[in-house]
Amino acid sequence: MSFLFTKKQSVQALAELLEDGRAMADQEMHKLKYKNYQGAEPTLEITVRVQPEGEPPFESTMKAGLSHAYLLKTGVKVQVKYNPGKQQVTLDDNIQAILQRNPQLIKKE
Repeated sequence: MSFLFTKKQSVQALAELLEDGRAMADQEMHKLKYKNYQGAEPTLEITVRVQPEGEPPFESTMKAGLSHAYLLKTGVKVQVKYNPGKQQVTLDDNIQAILQRNPQLIKKE
């Protein structure tokens, strides 16, 4: 009977952003509630195309914190995690890894 209470395994995969997270963050931060905001980090829901290994790609919305938004431009590839079957996707990547995977984000002098 313990199988009913086991935690589902999250799967990691690469995903390509289909929306501009920068623009979404900018729009979100102009809301009046953020003038003196002191709560938890706001999250954005950005459309992505997840590309799991050995499975067909699928589109979903990814939840990402506002602190990563300046890197989340259309076409950028990030690592995500999701539960198979539910396909609720969350960002599972750090800033340095995103920059290494996406050299177009690095400003050339």
